[in-house]
Amino acid sequence: MVDDQPLPIQIVNFGAGFDTKFFRLSQKYPSLTIVEFDFVDVTSSKCQIIEQSSTLNQIVGDSMKISDDGSRLNSDRYHIIPADLRDVDMVMETMSMLVDSKAPTLFISEVCFIYIPASHVDKLLKQVSSYFSQGEACFCLYEPTNPFDNFGKEMVNKLDKRGCGLKSLSTYPLIQDQVKRFNDLGFTGPIKAYNMNQVYDCFLNVKDRQHAQRIEMFDEYEEWNLIQNHYFICLAAIVDSKRMDNSFVQSSMFDDWFQDQLKGNALHPFL
Repeated sequence: MVDDQPLPIQIVNFGAGFDTKFFRLSQKYPSLTIVEFDFVDVTSSKCQIIEQSSTLNQIVGDSMKISDDGSRLNSDRYHIIPADLRDVDMVMETMSMLVDSKAPTLFISEVCFIYIPASHVDKLLKQVSSYFSQGEACFCLYEPTNPFDNFGKEMVNKLDKRGCGLKSLSTYPLIQDQVKRFNDLGFTGPIKAYNMNQVYDCFLNVKDRQHAQRIEMFDEYEEWNLIQNHYFICLAAIVDSKRMDNSFVQSSMFDDWFQDQLKGNALHPFL
């Protein structure tokens, strides 16, 4: 994706936490910019870690500036932004200053949006699709699904008791609901979604599965399959109709990259 595109490439990570993508990818892909959003207590801790590490300082570069309160980092190619994602107007205002709507962009939300009321997330997704209406972007969503069987009910109840309610799951409980959601909210390109059993069985080759099994030996496949059946990954694209024929998301590269994303999430429990 990065090597074959003449334009800069961007990643916007919602609920990024302590994700290390920038430090792993920035030197390999010098045209890559990453923008991260998370709560202020998370961004403050992350900024402090970066500020105190000479190695991380060097990777971010001389353009790095950390706000006086220590909660925000800005540089030429890396931005850590404190935000409540329910404040969609603030998020979009920040994006408009940092994210080029004409450059290919990957959005990521890994078990983040599920904790936010669906109305707020839908407003954000709608505005993202509108912002990229003349461009090209892809949204990668990884979340729990299927709250209706016994396992799903127990999953929801346990998280509720811990004060971590899955606030949008009742609105979009199944994978097909998520596909319709993105379609209704203006994602005009391909939309592909699979539960993690499908990912593991269909998108990982024998070598990948053997590698995973060597990392952590186990024989409780029934429980494993049950858990995997209650998580999914969805990639939904936004493509300007005028660029559809030459779009990245219409290319074979998109399928290859999508499989790489699936592989990464399928192996995540082992790593």
